[in-house]
Amino acid sequence: MNTNSPSNALSARAIHILGFGSQGETWARALRSSGWKVFVYLAREGKGFQSAKGHAFEPQLLTQLTQNLRSTATEKNLIALLCPDLEIGKVYQELLAPLTDISMGLIIAHGYAVYSKELRTTSEKHVPLLLAPKAIGPKLFEAFHQKGEQDFHHLKAAFNATIEWEEILTHVAHGIGFSNENLIPATFEQETIGDLISEQGVLCGGVMSCLLWTMEAMKKAGVPDELIREECFTELELLTGFLSQKGPASTLSKISDAAKYGTIRMNEAWENSDFKKTFTAPFEEVQNGEFVKKLNEPQWREKFEKFVNEMKTWESRLFKK
Repeated sequence: MNTNSPSNALSARAIHILGFGSQGETWARALRSSGWKVFVYLAREGKGFQSAKGHAFEPQLLTQLTQNLRSTATEKNLIALLCPDLEIGKVYQELLAPLTDISMGLIIAHGYAVYSKELRTTSEKHVPLLLAPKAIGPKLFEAFHQKGEQDFHHLKAAFNATIEWEEILTHVAHGIGFSNENLIPATFEQETIGDLISEQGVLCGGVMSCLLWTMEAMKKAGVPDELIREECFTELELLTGFLSQKGPASTLSKISDAAKYGTIRMNEAWENSDFKKTFTAPFEEVQNGEFVKKLNEPQWREKFEKFVNEMKTWESRLFKK
C-alpha cells in the first residue's frame, strides 16, 4: 500500500500539513501521537524536509499534494496551512484554488491570511478554519508532552469553524492537546487584530524599544554592564513570570514603593504628552487595514536591520561568552 496516498481522509483521521516550522512540526508530532495519519509537505528538499525525515515522517513536495487530494476527492480533506503567513495566499492560489470540486477544510494557525484578504477561496467547498494556539510551537509541544495521562493541557487557542466543520476541527484541537473549554470562539479578524496589537504594543514593539532606551539611559548614568543586564533582563523575566501567574493588580501590590512611584510617574508622563497618541497609532492601522499595505512595503526592513544591529552591540556587551 502507498502510505503517501491516503484513501479516506476523514475516516482515517488524516491531515495534510503544509510546512514543518515551529507550528508545523509541533502539530505533526502531536497529532501522530494522538493517532492521526499525518502527511507533511514542503516547498523544497531543504532543512525542514530533512528535519521531518529525522522525526520519522515521509515528507513530500507541495506538488504532490494535488495528486493526493484528487485521490480523496469524495471525502472531506483537512489541510493545515502552517507555512509562513505571507505565503498562505500564494500557496492556496497555486495549488488548491483550481481544485474547486474537492471539499477542503483549510486550517490556519493565525487569522492573518483571511484578515489581509490574501486567502480568497474559489469554491464553497473550500472552507477556512481557525485554530490559533496562543503559544509558540516548542511551548505547545512541551505542554502536550508534559500533560501525561491527562487528556488536555492548560494552553488556549482561538477557534472558528462553520457548523459543518466544527466537530472535525475540534477533533484536531483535541489531537494537539486543547480542551473544549480552552478553545476561544473568535473571528479571523478578532484573533488577528488582537495578536497584532499585542505584538506592536506590549510585546516586540513596545518592550524592545523601551528596553533599548532604558539600557542607553543606564549606560549614560555610568551603570556597569553586569548590572544593566541584571536590572533589565533578569528583573523583566521575574516581572513577566509574576504577571502571568498573578495578574497585573497583584503584581503592582508586590513591587517596591520606588517601583510604584515609577509606575505612576511614567504613566502620567505618557498620558500628558503626545506619546500615547503616537504609541496607539499602529493599533489604528491594524484595525483599518493600513497595516497590511505597510507590511508589504520594503522600506521598514532596512530600518529593522539597523535596529537589530543596535541590539547586537548591546548583546555582545551584556551576554559575553
